[in-house]
Amino acid sequence: MIDRARRAFGSKLLALGSLALTAPTHAQTEAPLSFGVTPVVLDEQVGVLVRWADWIGARVGRPVAMVQRARYREIVDLLLRGRLDFAWICGYTYVQHQDGLELLAVPRWHGEPLYRS
Repeated sequence: MIDRARRAFGSKLLALGSLALTAPTHAQTEAPLSFGVTPVVLDEQVGVLVRWADWIGARVGRPVAMVQRARYREIVDLLLRGRLDFAWICGYTYVQHQDGLELLAVPRWHGEPLYRS
C-alpha cells in the first residue's frame, strides 16, 4: 500500500514538474520561486520535495523553495494573495477559485485528465 501511494505521489509530482522544462530561465541571483504544497504531502516525503525542488530549479535556472503549511486553506490563501509562485492543489480548489488562478497542469489517469483519490 505504501509503495503504491509513493508511486502515485511521484506521478503527480512529474505532472507539474514537467512544466518546469518549458519555463523561462532566470538568473540564479533572483529570489527562489515559491512552491506551495498542502498537508497531503507527508513529513516522511520531505526528501522527495527537496529533490524535486532541486530538479525544477536546475531546469528553470532559479532556486525553488517549497512552502508547507499545516492547513490546506493556508496554502490556498497564500496562492490567492500572490504570496506563492505556484502550488500543488486539488481540482476542486481550482474550480472554486478558477477566476483567480491559472492552471498549469492536471494529473492524468488512464490517459485522461482525471484525478483519482
